[in-house]
Amino acid sequence: MKKAAGAYILAISASSLIFMILLFPQQSFEASLQGVHIWFEIVFPSLLPFFIGTEILISIGVVNFVGVILEPVMRPLFNTPGCSSFAYIMSITSGYPTGARITARLRQQGMVSKTEGERMLAFCSTSGPLFISGAVAVGMLGYPSAGWILLSSHYLSSITAGLIFRFYKHKEIYINTNDKPSHLLSRAISELYNTYIQNKEPLGHMLSGAVSSSVLALLNICGFIVLFSVIIHILDLSGILDIAAAVIDDPAVAKPFLAGLIEMTIGSRMLSQLQLPLWDKLPLISFIIAWGGLSVHAQVAAVTSISDLSLTPYIFAKIIQAITAALYASIFTNIIRPAYQPAFSDAQSWLAIAVRSGRLFIISVIAVLTISIAIALINHIKVIKL
Repeated sequence: MKKAAGAYILAISASSLIFMILLFPQQSFEASLQGVHIWFEIVFPSLLPFFIGTEILISIGVVNFVGVILEPVMRPLFNTPGCSSFAYIMSITSGYPTGARITARLRQQGMVSKTEGERMLAFCSTSGPLFISGAVAVGMLGYPSAGWILLSSHYLSSITAGLIFRFYKHKEIYINTNDKPSHLLSRAISELYNTYIQNKEPLGHMLSGAVSSSVLALLNICGFIVLFSVIIHILDLSGILDIAAAVIDDPAVAKPFLAGLIEMTIGSRMLSQLQLPLWDKLPLISFIIAWGGLSVHAQVAAVTSISDLSLTPYIFAKIIQAITAALYASIFTNIIRPAYQPAFSDAQSWLAIAVRSGRLFIISVIAVLTISIAIALINHIKVIKL
């Protein structure tokens, strides 16, 4: 019965969407072009280096190496394997939906259990600093210093959700196979070598597979960005957004907020244009960015479809993230009042964005490896002293 009802709702929704596209063909076409522009000019060059790089690192065993060393850190905090640290750092560096895709790949490779993967989705799905600090704080608000408030609120909310979801299915038994902490670095190197031998393949074949799977995933993301760009414009043109906003006490705020619940970028831009004090805007924008929007959730559903991970815990975690992000932003704006600076053009070429993203990926990998090796060496020194 539930499946039949879902099928009817989907059929009605799809038919309504097609009808509205036929009713507003020019506006729908322009919305599609806007979605493609956002994807090609920003999303594609920003995420491609991360997607290709993570595919290669997983194949050669670097993620296994990091996982062994950071297990003693991530397990007590989030009740997840050490490799979840890699997913989280890649997520906070590159943004949606990188963390979710890495989590799904780790689950596909059998490196995390189903429950562990669902815990990881609770905190490894975040926006990136390029969007928060660059596009929102500078480009939309004209307050570069507000970027620190939005960034701090966003990442603290993800950590909060992760700490809460460490108790998700907490009765599930975890078997600790790392019974020799004194040989942490040697076991990590051994894991790296074994994984490399198991997955050993010609370099050309490895690169080809990484590029093709990454581009395919990004094309799926493009489809969702275009789809939700059209949906949000149709809802606006048809007056549905205005009707929904009229139910709320403050329609002027409700309309962009509802738009943000569907599509994060459009909602953030609409909220930034409201004639409100900055300290009233920041909690709302922080909520929208942490929630991600239905567009991001659809992207997460697409990239995790290769695994058996359930998205129900993920949705609850995003609600927690959104609420706590708004609370953190409210607290920070009462402590710090950002000074206004005239917004400047932050437009960058496609190649510049790709190069910058590639640098961020390399820096992130170096940071993860440095932290991992430092922890292993400290652990080894402690064992020698004992």
